[in-house]
Amino acid sequence: MVARTAEVGIASLPFDNPGVDVHWIGEVSYVAVIASDDPLAKRHVITASDFRERRLLTSANPYRLRRRIDQALNHHDVEPAGIIDSNTSYVSLALARSGLGIGIVESVTLTGLPIEGLTVLPLDFHVPFYWGVITATGVPLSTPAQSLIVAIERRSEALPTFRKHDVMPSLD
Repeated sequence: MVARTAEVGIASLPFDNPGVDVHWIGEVSYVAVIASDDPLAKRHVITASDFRERRLLTSANPYRLRRRIDQALNHHDVEPAGIIDSNTSYVSLALARSGLGIGIVESVTLTGLPIEGLTVLPLDFHVPFYWGVITATGVPLSTPAQSLIVAIERRSEALPTFRKHDVMPSLD
């Protein structure tokens, strides 16, 4: 955004980047992904206690997702049987498909990325994912860019558990 190589972007939050405006903030719940042939895939929900006997597959980022997952599991007095950290949701999806554990990933990416051999299930505890629609500060937006921002919001409103925020919610 700051380099002006794109007019509109979407970024996971929080981030601190001078020169970038956040137009609105979206929130959805993280979800569990598990191999479709796993017995847990027949359930309707993954509980915190399911992680006592399974590996947690998730992002290694301690400031965003991982901190929120750790807090949620600690709230339920659950320590996973093991943890495999990765640098992207895609790696967690591949590990889950291979049967190495239960992945916790953000649900926005999954709407455009169906992966054969995986079952997506809600968690019985809330772990929020925040993202924002961003543009460069002080740069007038073209009509197509303004239309894109509106289209992103409309599509986001159709996501399960979507909530729109005008300001960043507290992450504590």
